[in-house]
Formats: sequence, structure tokens, C-alpha cells
Amino acid sequence: MADTENAAAPAAAAPAAAPVAPPKAAVDPTKNYRLKLARAVEIAPKIWARPGQEAIVKGNLIAGLGDAVIGYDEV
Repeated sequence: MADTENAAAPAAAAPAAAPVAPPKAAVDPTKNYRLKLARAVEIAPKIWARPGQEAIVKGNLIAGLGDAVIGYDEV
């Protein structure tokens, strides 16, 4: 008699991968970019940018904002 009570469930098939958007071009630190933000961030001392506001910054600041940046477009 097989012990099915403690048997492992059969492995489920892995779900299909979601389509991935093509990566954006590398950020040029000297150009200006319009940001789309996920949360409020301090872009300079005492200057905050919030989601829904237009925030334009130099490219060299984008990496420092981390996961707060959802997207960006060159202006």
C-alpha cells in the first residue's frame, strides 16, 4: 500500500514568461531626462519630486534614485 498522504505533489509546469520590453538606451550623464516616479524622492537638498509631477533631472542623478524611477525619457 502506497503512502499518498505524505507524497509530494507532482511538479507544476512553469508559467510562460511575460513579454519583456526592450531595454532603454544607456543614460547619458550630461543630458536631461523627464522622470516617471513610483514614490517621492529628494532630487536636491530640500527639493522633492513626487509621482505625477514633472521632474526633469540630469542623467547622472538617475542611478542614485534607484527603484523610485519607473521610467525616463530624454528631453
